Amino acid sequence: MSWSRAFDDPMLPDGCMLCTLRDAGKYIQVLPRAKYKQPEWEVAAEMLIAAVEGSGPLMFAEIAMRKAVSAGKPAPEPTPPRRPKKMKRPQPIKKGPSSHASGRAGTEWRQWF
Repeated sequence: MSWSRAFDDPMLPDGCMLCTLRDAGKYIQVLPRAKYKQPEWEVAAEMLIAAVEGSGPLMFAEIAMRKAVSAGKPAPEPTPPRRPKKMKRPQPIKKGPSSHASGRAGTEWRQWF
């Protein structure tokens, strides 16, 4: 693999666009030493190198970068689940006067044939 391999979905940490492994590598290189020594960034650097050398999948590098970029940021508050609207109870069908009252129930259809 090469450094020009692109991520599936570009990242935007601190206003920088990280589209390729090279972009991510350059971003890691300019990090302050204290930040680079954090475990998330060390793992991200290892995964980037593994992806370039072909000993690790690109997806692992992308996931490690995303975790490192979002480390230390508060998790977004979950949105409360929405309640489904209650369905109205089906109403019984109201029937009109039946033909059974006339005494000829069942014989009316024979008139047509």
